[in-house]
Amino acid sequence: MKVFIQDIQSEKYLAHDGTWTTSANGAKNFHFSPCAYTAARKERMRGFRVVFYFEEAGYSIRVKKWKGNGPVACQEVNAGALEA
Repeated sequence: MKVFIQDIQSEKYLAHDGTWTTSANGAKNFHFSPCAYTAARKERMRGFRVVFYFEEAGYSIRVKKWKGNGPVACQEVNAGALEA
């Protein structure tokens, strides 16, 4: 499983170099959701969600993070295929 940060509006993923990419292959893997949330808070990101990507199955679970007062775990869960 890989753990990505995704911008809610653009649906792009945070890349290794700090830019945004449409490709799951170019997304930075945070390995654990607390690491992704910590990185997003450190960069003062708003309007992001954490994506759990199961590469072998081509399957993802997106957990929405609302703007404002920190993460709201499992507020919205979308499961399905993710474009690599």
